[in-house]
Amino acid sequence: MKYLLLLLYLLFSLNLSSAQFESIRSEEEAKEKIFWLNDYFRESFDEKIYFNSIYFIVTRELQKERNKSQYSYPHCLERMIVEFANMYLDALSENSHHQSPLPWQDLFNFEGKPTTHLLLGMNAHISYDLPISLYRISKRMKGCSSDRIKNDYFELNHFFTNLIPHLNRELKETHYFMNQTKSLDFGFEEAIMIKLIKIMRNEAWKSYLKLLSTKNSSEFEISRKNLEKKAHEKAVFIMSLNFFAPQAGY
Repeated sequence: MKYLLLLLYLLFSLNLSSAQFESIRSEEEAKEKIFWLNDYFRESFDEKIYFNSIYFIVTRELQKERNKSQYSYPHCLERMIVEFANMYLDALSENSHHQSPLPWQDLFNFEGKPTTHLLLGMNAHISYDLPISLYRISKRMKGCSSDRIKNDYFELNHFFTNLIPHLNRELKETHYFMNQTKSLDFGFEEAIMIKLIKIMRNEAWKSYLKLLSTKNSSEFEISRKNLEKKAHEKAVFIMSLNFFAPQAGY
């Protein structure tokens, strides 16, 4: 029996490794890959499930959202979803070699409350990945300049506001699955989380504009490293508050 369990563990490990290193090209691939990781983390009782389960919902709902009439450049939003997902998958694959960006290492190495996991994942993905993703999109795609995508970018704040209760329920369910226990609190405070996401996205936009202002690869790398350092400092602060964070249980 123990040899069968070892074989299954090795099989999952190999599958995860190959999955991580494959870049995705479409929203559908992003959704499928993150869903697959959800199953893997759930089966292996890996605490990465806390952020990944939330990220799957965001990716799935963003795919539906971007085609609504209030968005002027849905093709830019589509590319953002793909670029965003690739940065997350890259961080996961690089983690096996201890080379993932510092804010992602902070999340992957953390053991603690689900709400802290979520905050660390949001910090890495919004504070670090988002400005770089937007920069790459503007540089690689015609018609996706900062002037054009700005309104759509900030319009998404309403999307996240409406999605927060759903994310809270998901975090509670995942917490229950991982622990089979019920805590006395009621998850994260939704009003605070909504304000926090808006603040983080506002800062990410400013960081994106700063990256756009760089004149060459050397300047860009200096700005990128500074972005990574600041995101890491935020993560350290978030982890220091883990004691005060709610359990995200029922």
